[in-house]
Amino acid sequence: MSRLNKSTLKSPLRLLCLVVLYALWGSVHADSAQEFTVRAGLALNFARFTEWPDTVLKDIDTTINLCLLGNPMVEEAFASIHGKTVGNRTLQVQLLAHSSNLNDCHILYVSDLDKNKIAVLLDEIVNLPILTIGEDDFFIQRGGAVSLEILNDKISIKINLKTAKQNGLTISARVLKLATVIQ
Repeated sequence: MSRLNKSTLKSPLRLLCLVVLYALWGSVHADSAQEFTVRAGLALNFARFTEWPDTVLKDIDTTINLCLLGNPMVEEAFASIHGKTVGNRTLQVQLLAHSSNLNDCHILYVSDLDKNKIAVLLDEIVNLPILTIGEDDFFIQRGGAVSLEILNDKISIKINLKTAKQNGLTISARVLKLATVIQ
């Protein structure tokens, strides 16, 4: 497994950002803009605290591609993390019109797709080194890697560790401590 940057996991500033975002989860309310901004920050931290197989990020100039699928409202919130650094790479955020261009995605954020489309999508990308992030319990139970679900006005993080491993991904123990882990 390649480490994006060993200092990323040890950086006090990165850890502080993760802790601050975790603290914000308690104050997230139904305001969609604020909710998606927090989710975008969490997705950025997942990018920073996830390792992909060496074969995926073998070129030094490879960007980390975060693809958005579903609700176009998320694009505005996720624009705030476009161009941020992830180790020695740059995060590229792009809205996909449909699910046919997933081969270039390292992270796939799915928002507001119906359950049938989610099931088909997750079946199509099973075993691919894509960190999938969704917004409900169905997503995680169906085989998504991460769920950021609103429960009692808070964002609850669930991680399907089996899916992450099956896709060749390693999520940092620091993140796992903040989440409900599903085996």
